[in-house]
Amino acid sequence: MALDSPAYTSIDNLETVFGADFVEEYSDHDDSGARDDTSVEWAINSAKGEMDFFLFERYNASDISSNRLVITWCTKLAGYFLASQRGNEPPAWLTSEAERIWNGLEQILARNRDLPGASEASDRRPTMSNRIIDRRYRQRTVRVTRQNSTDSPSVLRRDFSQSFPGSLE
Repeated sequence: MALDSPAYTSIDNLETVFGADFVEEYSDHDDSGARDDTSVEWAINSAKGEMDFFLFERYNASDISSNRLVITWCTKLAGYFLASQRGNEPPAWLTSEAERIWNGLEQILARNRDLPGASEASDRRPTMSNRIIDRRYRQRTVRVTRQNSTDSPSVLRRDFSQSFPGSLE
């Protein structure tokens, strides 16, 4: 199995955070005494999928892939997924760390917190539209009036009447 691109973490990061013995212990399923890269890559891809699920709605992919917090969280989640493979019970300290990360990701998704150092994919400032709804034509499409689509002030007068042709007023 190959790593998804961009992978937010690597096997080297996993070994740095958890140690080579941890990675070998939880990935060596055939008791050969060697690390199984397929299992480790599956865990990394699973962690990347979780991060993408929570962060892609708000942030640019280029900012996510180089963000230090994302790399750290993805590494820890990959360790959790690696430890929980094949029905293994992950260590309690790793489970609590994964729950803390998921809580932070849920808060980011709910817009209660921001990802530090990452720019959002869309601008949240309010915008103005030049579309108007003409109540006389309820079954037709929304019309765009091109005459007031410039930056210069309009000289058109606005119709403030609440009536329309066919009304009883």
